[in-house]
Amino acid sequence: MQVRKILPLIGTLVLLCCSFFAEAQVISTNQDGEKVVVYSDGSWAYFDGLDEEEREAVLKSSKKNSKKKKEKKKKPKKEKKKKEKKNKDRKSNSKNVSKKQKNAHSDAEEEFARQEAIQRADWAAMEEQRSKDIKVQAGQELTNMRKALSEAYSNTDISVQELDELDKKYKNQQAVLNNAAKSHYEAEAFLKKMEDMIDMKKSKRDKVLASLNESQEEEANNWSSNLTDGSEPVRKDVKKQKNAKKGKAVLAVNKDLEMDPPLPPCQLAYDGIDEFTGKRRWEMPKQLFFRHTSERLKPFFKEKNHITVEGFLSGASGNGASYYLNLNILILSEMAQREFGVLEKASILTLKLINGTNVKLFNTKTSTGTLDKVEKVVEYRAQYMINNDNLKSLKKSEIDKARIVWGTGYEDYEVFNLDFFIDQIDCLEKNK
Repeated sequence: MQVRKILPLIGTLVLLCCSFFAEAQVISTNQDGEKVVVYSDGSWAYFDGLDEEEREAVLKSSKKNSKKKKEKKKKPKKEKKKKEKKNKDRKSNSKNVSKKQKNAHSDAEEEFARQEAIQRADWAAMEEQRSKDIKVQAGQELTNMRKALSEAYSNTDISVQELDELDKKYKNQQAVLNNAAKSHYEAEAFLKKMEDMIDMKKSKRDKVLASLNESQEEEANNWSSNLTDGSEPVRKDVKKQKNAKKGKAVLAVNKDLEMDPPLPPCQLAYDGIDEFTGKRRWEMPKQLFFRHTSERLKPFFKEKNHITVEGFLSGASGNGASYYLNLNILILSEMAQREFGVLEKASILTLKLINGTNVKLFNTKTSTGTLDKVEKVVEYRAQYMINNDNLKSLKKSEIDKARIVWGTGYEDYEVFNLDFFIDQIDCLEKNK
């Protein structure tokens, strides 16, 4: 009976010991290198002093505690990595969303800016057409005045005063046509810029617009007007020029180009010794002489010209100096050599002046024409000698029409650059 009562007590004690040892912390080593067991309440005992059962309990407890610590240490890292990954995902998602929104907004801005560019190009096209109409009208009026002046010169009953009045009107209309042509050229250039801007990116388009606005502001700032005395506008950037008569410095003001057109600058394109003749040769810059498209061909060429003629005068020293008219004739047709034939040596160029005088010039060399297969243009080069009598006549009056004798016959052309010979001869003789 007593043994039965003692056994439960022994079992209870064993369980208490196991639970006590289960509460033990990890095994550590003291300064002497001996293993000790540190308990949760701060007490300790030598590991070797424990019996076998107690050691096993301590080892199990130590392993459990070490696992828990490892788990505790690993868990924050895992959670931290998970949090970092979540944050990265959130950031990347937010970046992608913001990027998509930004791109969507940018595309909308690009489209809006493109529509604005199209509107600007449409406006520039209307302005270009308006300036073209003005130029055409000015050219028609000049043609009518040319005919009236030509008839006036041949009319013996007209007074000198009336003739002078017609001549002044004609010269004024010349200036009007020159200004209209210049305005149309600027309008064409502006239209091309506006059309090129349509397919540009907004950033590049903004830069081009800023540059245009800046140049326009600079041009506007170059002008100032005195509103108090009602004087004419004066350019700020015009340099002072010397008055030869009074010897005082005066400010060059803007003149009415229609009433007083400016003279072209006298500047040679070439002045040197000819390699073949060993004589001095000097040349004027090349200028447009005339353009021509017959009425029956205008529907086919539209804005282009069938015939374009550029020319310049040149001088050669020796034997009292000789002068020549050099022409580059461009014909927009691959069949031009068949249609016009050869420009023969000694063939005649007849110039009809406004005063009714006819001047005949003779070609000094044969030109068969050169075909440019890429541009589909045939170029003829001619050189006509100008003798002293021709020179005197060409200096007196503007030119009205030109007749070129081709291999297949002659053709008449209306000349718009009326002062071609007057201006070039004057400059050529100044540099003689």
